[in-house]
Amino acid sequence: MSVASIPARLRMEARSTTSLHEDETAFAKIVTSELLDIKSVRLWRGAVAEFLGTGLLAVFTIGMGLKKEGEPGPSLLQAALGCGFFISALVSSLSNVSGAHLNPAVSIAFLVTRQITFTRFVVYTVFQTTGAVAGAGLLKVILPTSYVGNLGLTAPGPGITVYEALGVEILITFFFLFVILSLVDPGRDDLAGSVPLMVGLTLFVNILFAANLSGASMNPARAFGPAMILGNYEHLWVYWAGPLAGAVIGSLTYDWFFSTSPVEMDSLKRLAGKEVPKKDSGLYGLKDKAHDHDGHDDHQEEEEDYARHLLNQKLRREHTNGLPGDMRKGRFHLGSTGYLGSMGQLSTAGHASHREDDIKSHASINMADLEHAPESKI
Repeated sequence: MSVASIPARLRMEARSTTSLHEDETAFAKIVTSELLDIKSVRLWRGAVAEFLGTGLLAVFTIGMGLKKEGEPGPSLLQAALGCGFFISALVSSLSNVSGAHLNPAVSIAFLVTRQITFTRFVVYTVFQTTGAVAGAGLLKVILPTSYVGNLGLTAPGPGITVYEALGVEILITFFFLFVILSLVDPGRDDLAGSVPLMVGLTLFVNILFAANLSGASMNPARAFGPAMILGNYEHLWVYWAGPLAGAVIGSLTYDWFFSTSPVEMDSLKRLAGKEVPKKDSGLYGLKDKAHDHDGHDDHQEEEEDYARHLLNQKLRREHTNGLPGDMRKGRFHLGSTGYLGSMGQLSTAGHASHREDDIKSHASINMADLEHAPESKI
């Protein structure tokens, strides 16, 4: 079967991405998903988890670097290892509640890859920054003045300009989010071991590399906490602009060029009858199906697979009001995407369960039947 046999309406919709009707439909779906999320109990439960988690992050990661005046502090290796293991434990404990972002840079990465709503991004960022302020404030209250010092205030290292620090922050946060997106890629079947531990190890490596250069923040909320308590905002812009930019670039780089999920533009090109270069095999869990053992060419089967995937996505959107978090990568749920992937449902449990049953009923699509399917089903 060729792509040309897909019902004409679907091909027309794929080509007419700039039509006013399609724009209105997309806007309506976005508004619906935002309204559903802001009314969700899971959103606010997750926000509280982000407040608590980022507060604990501030207490422990700042505390690991504090020392008594006049005495040598902990080594860089000790502090980096401590931070890495702590993040691994915290991510493991909160992933099923909020996704364990604990960092506005992580949240914006999942926003730009359409795995959380804009509402959730804003709410999480507010709760993360206030949690970091609370954590830094708690440390200042419970510790003697001789231990507090600069309260872990993040600043460029000796001889490092603010623009050099900015570049370092972009680089390490790029790497951090590139790794995270690869770890939660739902199409990979080659990963083994603990995802939170891998996140912690990535953080550990970044700290070893950048602690003496930029302070290795990677987290705008962590930088904001001490700055707010001490009233020192001199370099704060570096630790917001750098991590946020690095997170956006890193997450989109993986999502656009390396994700095992088919790139949307490739799918549209195939529907329009244009040739798309074949993807490499093996490296990201993709399997080479060009030829089977008897030499049979499977290119036609690949086209059918792509068409079936696109039709599945459309049916999913129709049965979930177009919620982008579920649709882009089937393993993610809008409620709490994070380091561990599928970590929650929407709060409207009965409604979501009914829709999920509808989705499962369309999991296996007969391509021949779709050629004669009623207009309302395609």
